[in-house]
Amino acid sequence: MFSNPADQKLDFVNVNDPHVTLFLTTFMDINSPDFISAADAALKQAYADSCSPPTNMNIAVSQYASGSYGMLDVELTACLQSLSDSLVTATAKFVDPSAKEYIPDWIYNLPEDEQAEKIDLITTYGSPNVFSGFAPHVTLLADDVNTTELTGLMLANTVPEVDSLVSLVGFGKVGSFGSVLKNQDLLPPVDVTENK
Repeated sequence: MFSNPADQKLDFVNVNDPHVTLFLTTFMDINSPDFISAADAALKQAYADSCSPPTNMNIAVSQYASGSYGMLDVELTACLQSLSDSLVTATAKFVDPSAKEYIPDWIYNLPEDEQAEKIDLITTYGSPNVFSGFAPHVTLLADDVNTTELTGLMLANTVPEVDSLVSLVGFGKVGSFGSVLKNQDLLPPVDVTENK
């Protein structure tokens, strides 16, 4: 896709897993029984309350470039919002305090009211993109060198819409560009359909 293939920073064959992030932060001890129990119960309850099987995720409802990223929008359904909200609420007390102190540079480019909201979310939950800021997507491309070419690629190519079923929620280690690393699960995936 890129004129220089090395510009694509994501490798979905060997290194990265395509995914939808429900909550991106740093936790103190993800292996603690209390964390595992809280996350598991919250996700299963949210799925039981808000998701009707089969639960489809409509991917590529639109595509866009933002800074160093090319992304596919995922339709924001009540199910995905509930899974994200429940996970954030149930695990907030396990967030590493350092995650509540770091404000990414891009926040300061936002309008003042949005900037204040994002900073409040970071200092409270350790992430700017939760609750009303949750925007599900799949990152397809990442290039911190040639963002003009990345934008051109996203505008020039159409990715067909696909449906995917929601059944597992994983906890993964994140590498460069916020992408989940293959075979580096931090916990076994939660089968959210177990209570249905």
